[in-house]
Amino acid sequence: MRADWGPLEGELVEAIGEPCRHYWRRVAAAGSFAEAQRLPFPELERVDRVLADVVRAGYRAARKATVDRIRRDLPARLRRVLRRRPLVHAARGDAAVQATATLVHRLEALTVPEDWVEYYAATRVPPLTWALEEKARRELAARVATGAAQGLAWHDIKRKLRDTYGLGWAHAENVARTELATMYAHGALLHYRQTDIVGKVQFMAVVDSRTTPVCARLNGKVFPIGAAPASVTPPLHYQCRSTLSPVLAWEELPAVTPAEAFAGAGPDEFPLPGFGVADLPDGEPYSISELLRPDLAAATGDVRDALRWLARGAAAGWWLK
Repeated sequence: MRADWGPLEGELVEAIGEPCRHYWRRVAAAGSFAEAQRLPFPELERVDRVLADVVRAGYRAARKATVDRIRRDLPARLRRVLRRRPLVHAARGDAAVQATATLVHRLEALTVPEDWVEYYAATRVPPLTWALEEKARRELAARVATGAAQGLAWHDIKRKLRDTYGLGWAHAENVARTELATMYAHGALLHYRQTDIVGKVQFMAVVDSRTTPVCARLNGKVFPIGAAPASVTPPLHYQCRSTLSPVLAWEELPAVTPAEAFAGAGPDEFPLPGFGVADLPDGEPYSISELLRPDLAAATGDVRDALRWLARGAAAGWWLK
């Protein structure tokens, strides 16, 4: 994750985490399990604004990266081309500088389409809220199931719930980092596709001890911008740090297809199901249901049996204050 994402990341973690902790405090104070399940999950009012800011940040960063590459690459390239023509030496440099300035001006004139940014960022919030709500319901039921399996009395289970504040910082950070990477990629792709200067994109992974096999496999590979599919567009997993770097139209870097990139790949060298944002702006960037942690209930006991137990306990007055 880029270092300059810190403030936005912290704001998004707070926007997700604090409402969830407030929700779980109300759950812990509920008089019954049925009452706790009826509590409305809080609306994440600030999330859409933060995500929109990240789209803009990604757009600006992609434009800067493109401008930097033009300024670095184009003058030398044009000088090499102009040397083959019968021009005076002084005109070669002037032509290269002028062409560079023209392209940079074209890029700087592009602006991020605010209506699309606001709309698409807002569409991320309802499914995210639903997923977090469903996760909260499952976790509540799972904690009750754990208590039932341990033979705890109702007041012990209630004490456990009272001590639980729901979405922990680790989970909130996981959601925030993944959402930030997704929306940042939205902004970058939006910029690349607005101009014909970027002809391809290069997958750039952060190579260290934390690099995942799928990102390590794709690192350095080049893909056509017009057909860059979700399977090679970050984020490819939770907390993915990889990005797509612009490859200018005149850069002679050979491109490959995703099928070629994944040829011979092992089971852990593919993206997690549903990840990728290359089909923007249509379609869901990645499966929001992945946030539900479907293994949660299985890992903590049979929720259905726990609910039956809880129903019997409530009928006997065990759950009542």
